Amino acid sequence: MDREHSLDWGRFELPVEFETPPGYDILLPTYVPYGIHEGTVRMPSKKKCRIIPRADMRLDYFGLPHDDREEYIHTRLHMRHEDAIDQGKHIIDQTLICKMAFWTIYGFSKSKYYAMMAKAPLGIVRGYHGNKGTLKPRGSTVQAHVVLGQLLTELAEPMPHMQKTLEDCSSVIVYMLPSCYTKKSIMEEVNCKIDSIGGEKISKSLFYRHWKASGRNYKFHKRGAFAKCDTCVTLKLKLMEERRPDFRMPIEEERNKHMREQMSRRNVYYAKRALAKAQPEKYLCLIHDKMDQNKTNIPRLANNMKRLHSGGSCMPLPVSLTGMLTHGREPGAFCHLSVNGLWPGDPNLIVSSLARCLRDLEFVLDCGDHTGDLSRTTSNIPLFSSLLDQSAFIATMGREGAIDSTYFQQHGNGNMPSARNSIRSPTFKKLPPVLMLQMDNSAKDNKNLHVLAFCSELVIRGVFETVEVNFLMVGHTHEDVDALFSKVSAQTMHKDVLSLPALMAEIWESEIMHPVPILLEEVADYKSYVHGFLKPLEGHSKPLGFRFSMVNNVPVYRYQRKVDGSWILEAGVSLWKKVDGRYTVPDGEPLALKLPSSHPRLGEISPFITNLTDFLRTTYRDTTSEGYRKYSPVISYWKKVQENITSIQALENETLQNGFWPQTNQGTGYKPTGLPQDATHNGRDDTVVVLDKLERELQDENNLMLEAYVGDPADRPKRAFIPLEDITEGKFVVLRPDDDFEKEVPRVVWLGRAIGAIVRETSDERHGQFLIEWWRPRHRKSTNATNQERYTDILVGQKDWEKDPGYFTPEWINATAAIYSWKYRSKGGVPQSARLNPLAKAAIEAYFQMLDLVE
Repeated sequence: MDREHSLDWGRFELPVEFETPPGYDILLPTYVPYGIHEGTVRMPSKKKCRIIPRADMRLDYFGLPHDDREEYIHTRLHMRHEDAIDQGKHIIDQTLICKMAFWTIYGFSKSKYYAMMAKAPLGIVRGYHGNKGTLKPRGSTVQAHVVLGQLLTELAEPMPHMQKTLEDCSSVIVYMLPSCYTKKSIMEEVNCKIDSIGGEKISKSLFYRHWKASGRNYKFHKRGAFAKCDTCVTLKLKLMEERRPDFRMPIEEERNKHMREQMSRRNVYYAKRALAKAQPEKYLCLIHDKMDQNKTNIPRLANNMKRLHSGGSCMPLPVSLTGMLTHGREPGAFCHLSVNGLWPGDPNLIVSSLARCLRDLEFVLDCGDHTGDLSRTTSNIPLFSSLLDQSAFIATMGREGAIDSTYFQQHGNGNMPSARNSIRSPTFKKLPPVLMLQMDNSAKDNKNLHVLAFCSELVIRGVFETVEVNFLMVGHTHEDVDALFSKVSAQTMHKDVLSLPALMAEIWESEIMHPVPILLEEVADYKSYVHGFLKPLEGHSKPLGFRFSMVNNVPVYRYQRKVDGSWILEAGVSLWKKVDGRYTVPDGEPLALKLPSSHPRLGEISPFITNLTDFLRTTYRDTTSEGYRKYSPVISYWKKVQENITSIQALENETLQNGFWPQTNQGTGYKPTGLPQDATHNGRDDTVVVLDKLERELQDENNLMLEAYVGDPADRPKRAFIPLEDITEGKFVVLRPDDDFEKEVPRVVWLGRAIGAIVRETSDERHGQFLIEWWRPRHRKSTNATNQERYTDILVGQKDWEKDPGYFTPEWINATAAIYSWKYRSKGGVPQSARLNPLAKAAIEAYFQMLDLVE
């Protein structure tokens, strides 16, 4: 509607040519822009109101901010005299008008007028709370916002290496939530919390408005991408089902304690990372992890075609990527590539990768851009030579604006120098004395005897004075090395990666620091190398940290159960066996693992390569086309690789071509001329950490000390038998006989099976007693044998025990008569016969020895 021919009447815009409403005489205005007109209004003729100009009044009212308009009207309502109030009239410009004229002149609704009139007797003069342009939210909305913020603070893990840019162009740190949570489960837990305190639940739409305002920088771990924390999942399910505040409180406290503990482990890594960057001459911080191999298999096409997988089970060449960040040492990151299937993915591969990384760190290149094996085109093994061939890479990537081999030759510095170079080489740089190694909490790959032995041997050989190995808690292991993997994945996404050099180029370009791509061509057989030198180890899956050092010429380790706990034990324990009073370690270097004659999954890889080469050959037949020039080298590349994985030609020499151990020697390693020492000592040195109050409590409490034990099972301290704690339903119990039976058969014990638990109620007359089902030794020759015949020499050989048919009903017995109890494992449920286990026999022998001493 054209504003020049309109009239502002109430809240409507009316054209000039309109019919006059019944009972009204409207004087037509002259033109005024923006809809504000010099008009007058005459109220109903029944009670003639005076004609009053209104444009200036409306301008005064609508010209105010929204929050001040109601205050303006309230002021007009309070300015009336008593006669006007009694008549229900209002005064404008000393003129008495009716209430209809009042709301019509100012242009607001009838309902709003009566709402303000209801507030006038209460003395209200302000319509809002006073915050300009901001409406006050309801109490339930504020409560929901606070509960959501508190929950996100408790659950989220900050990712300092990840940032998110908001709409206002500001950057904030990204927080990751556990993978067991979703937005829906977060909303349900918020409502459970609100319901438990008697509040009003929020709707789905309101929750998402709160999430948009407060949770923009919160992300969820991808489901299946990382192992879920059992504790987080369990506590989450408990909180989802519990509404009672008194029962929710201990669950929430347990979850908060768990989240603080996992965050404290993460802060330990952050502190050591910062320490290595601040003092690189003293510390080296290295984090080591594996990437999902499905994202690094080659050849990889942006558009995966069904044709490539036709003809049965087909798969590309499996290539795994192991990433390492070297904080405090150039080049900053390594990416080790290995062909899966040539070697098992066990500790041998992990140890070989760590050793290669340490050897490469000893050589500092003059150029900041390190290209690793991307600039290398040959190998002593034909399979790896064909994989490193750059002809396909140059053909597909060697165009203007793209990264090609020439670019890397200009910006890189060739191959990384071999660790076998002379120590007098100007590029050699000694490693710092302290290595802080951060690894994934996986027993299969990292947290095992062989990786720990490798760390101990680094100290024995003097490469480092101290090696600390730390593990994050299961389900909370996402760190900056995983951010590197995500960048590699994003770099290769929607791209054709048709050769190994092309994959290396994408890895090099994925990060500003340029991770160095290395192809592992040999893996050391470290497990065979240390076989026979190591003691058995148990309990090593529980500690979150290990420290290896030399104490009085003895290689020892300590471990840490909690972040705020001390290193256990003060003197340390050795992993290595003793021979003639001296700890023995292997000498020399491990041998190389032999390559198989062909790839174990050749039947799946070869058809995929055939399908790829056939597709490229039929698609680019024209020899003059650009496609033929680009992809004919790719066909030749994969045909050569296919030949070499079909028949792998390995070196006959089993010696590692590039060596194994780093050359650095701190002068603190094992000294063969030293006198044989035990790990226990009275002296102190800088590497020994004094036990604090918590550790002494652990040593004083036998049960806690046993739970924290890590070492040889034969050296594990024996736990004292506590009847009230150890006797439970279904266990076999060895008991002292009464005096009369012992006179009949000396040096004898009774055996029974606990039917129920021990009565713990102090008010019960049977306090400390339990029901027992009696058993007796089985006599092989006679069922009517005497007690003398049955119980004589019960510890000799393997005697079977059977239920005593003379006692059909269980009897109550006092737990103080028990000597030992154990759980007998029977395949058929309730056992029909049983034998004393070795620990039970040892307890009985100790009982007999005590009787001999008393006599």
